Amino acid sequence: MQSDPGKVSSYLNDTGVQFAGNHPRTINIDGCEGKINPEDEWVFGESFTRLDLPGQDCAFGRDKNSAIPEDGHAGFQFQKIGSTGEKLEATASTWSCVADLVSGLMWEVKTDDGGLHDRDDVFSWYNTNSQNNGGAIGNWNRGSENCFGVQADNSQTFCNTQSFVTRVNNIGLCGYKDWRMPTIFELNNLTNFGRTEPAIDEKYFPNTLWAQYWSDSPHAAGNDIARFVEFRFGVSGKAHKMDQYHVRLVRKHSSR
Repeated sequence: MQSDPGKVSSYLNDTGVQFAGNHPRTINIDGCEGKINPEDEWVFGESFTRLDLPGQDCAFGRDKNSAIPEDGHAGFQFQKIGSTGEKLEATASTWSCVADLVSGLMWEVKTDDGGLHDRDDVFSWYNTNSQNNGGAIGNWNRGSENCFGVQADNSQTFCNTQSFVTRVNNIGLCGYKDWRMPTIFELNNLTNFGRTEPAIDEKYFPNTLWAQYWSDSPHAAGNDIARFVEFRFGVSGKAHKMDQYHVRLVRKHSSR
């Protein structure tokens, strides 16, 4: 991928890491100058002078060349979107979605109001499409009451990922009706490894919990298993589809 520091040129976000690592003791250093210190000579069994460590993540990419704090931490480039799809200023106090101008995706913003997008709601993994469900539909989750608006006699309100996607598209979040579950790649691309608890830019994604968020990606370990990203530290993992985790929906925002 060619890179022009003044332009968005890639689907892939930078990591957000803006500090150096002090190999081999894995100590993070303020700033971006990775060093090996003379007192570390016991690791190598020989004496040496202070040595620069090349290849530090923070020395390359958009977080080095295109970091503008107003539109996102480090090299991320976000745009707040209003409830009817209007673009908002970075200073806006209320917004419903966020456009990622690097990846070309738009993301749901979670709330803390007890409504459809409430941050505390959790869902089982459920997908009836045999083309992409990995061979198992998952859990309908008929008996759960862990999401907004659930009704025992209405399957479209059950607390599972497929029902949630349907409900969000029925209301047309931010003026769009093509919302879906993110792939594991897309969800990982949202993580900010320069931050923890949560590992995301809270300026644009408030109400993000230190918890697991489902992707739509089944796992090769078994057809009853799917993949998630845990946003305490931004690591990915796998879990049984019957487990109940959080969801953040996504849609394609721009053609690339």
